[in-house]
Amino acid sequence: MTLRLSTRYALLLITFGTLFHIHAQPLPAVSDCNTAAVADSSTMPRPADYPSALRQRVDSLLRLPLLEHSQLGLCVYDLTADSLLMDCGQHQCLRPASCQKVITAAAAIETLGSDYRLSTTLLMNPADSSLVIRAGFDPLFGADDMHAFADAIRQAGISTLKAPVTLDCSIKDTLRMGWGWCWDDDNPPLSALLFNGRDTFVKHLRTALSNAGIPTPDSAFSVCYAATPPEARPLAVRTHTLQQVLQPMLKRSDNLMAEVVFYHLAAHGGKSFAGRKEATDAITSFIRRALPQAKHFQIADGSGLSLYNYTTPEILVAVLRRAWHDSNLYTTLLPALPIMGKDGTLRRRCHGQSAQHRIWAKTGTVEGVSTLAGYAMAPNGHQLAFAIMNQGIRRTRDGQQFQDLVCNALTTPLRTTDIEPDDMAPLPKDDCTTDMEE
Repeated sequence: MTLRLSTRYALLLITFGTLFHIHAQPLPAVSDCNTAAVADSSTMPRPADYPSALRQRVDSLLRLPLLEHSQLGLCVYDLTADSLLMDCGQHQCLRPASCQKVITAAAAIETLGSDYRLSTTLLMNPADSSLVIRAGFDPLFGADDMHAFADAIRQAGISTLKAPVTLDCSIKDTLRMGWGWCWDDDNPPLSALLFNGRDTFVKHLRTALSNAGIPTPDSAFSVCYAATPPEARPLAVRTHTLQQVLQPMLKRSDNLMAEVVFYHLAAHGGKSFAGRKEATDAITSFIRRALPQAKHFQIADGSGLSLYNYTTPEILVAVLRRAWHDSNLYTTLLPALPIMGKDGTLRRRCHGQSAQHRIWAKTGTVEGVSTLAGYAMAPNGHQLAFAIMNQGIRRTRDGQQFQDLVCNALTTPLRTTDIEPDDMAPLPKDDCTTDMEE
């Protein structure tokens, strides 16, 4: 039986088995998967017994041929009931791919604060009127920001450059690639000074100065890399918010945005040229706050590009649980997650199916790996956190089809009279609301 036929069969099983209440013997559970907690597993659960019904639905998917030759790590937690709904290999160390971004984002929101700003500063050394630019590793720094710098230079009365422009790039280390990145990947530029996300800052600075009437011939324009002189005074500061970075980081799965957040976590401790060790320490501390017993994981980067990243479904769900219990963390994270069948990397999935608009989750893809982690609205109105990690798959689509089946299993009503929360989002508290529209 091909995966395509198995997928259609599973959808029929979920849909017709629930709408018409077919009473049938459940498929035997996989030996290493915990779908217990049903007193009599030989009978179909009562319509009102949502946890048992959801367990049985997902358990039926664990016999798909895909799982005979690939690995699965799965964890589903009922946030409303505060209980583990089901797991299958939730302690396995697996590659998270871009689901690593969920951990990076949540750690940054809690550690740096939702109002954190990335700042690039233009300064002048009064001793010789030379310019200094203190890098902020800001991927959103663009034309408007550069024009503002040029205007500030002109207003300061600087008409010629008498000394090299000093570039202070001590916000991060000097590495150009992350640990465990493949040389032939489309890797993001890890330059501390970026222009529209590209390593062309100096080129555009020179153009902006020329447009402002400040001559920049080869004999007059040069740069040097050094620390900001203590006597330098600010002329202009350009900033962008963490929330502005999180949107493309999670919705579009932008790797550069994730590495920027990773390095800002590193720099938060105040060390110059901070790198992976400092960022890893910050994220590890966050993971241990979310799951004190967490031991088996490895943080290699912020984006999930590295093949050296390892985490577990349990850790991903623990991070989502911690976010759900923290209103500030949750209301910053949730709007940045893709919505199934609506936007981001989930915009083309589950159209016309029960999971559409009921799943808020981050996708992940590297060679042989497909992952999905986020929140779901169950048919009884309960809010769920889940992580699905498929490894050893030859086609990404195979993993995505399995994940879509699980999402439909978690969100399909047990009967047609059940609630239809088309636009509902899981909320941390009854008195909190979140606008899900872009």
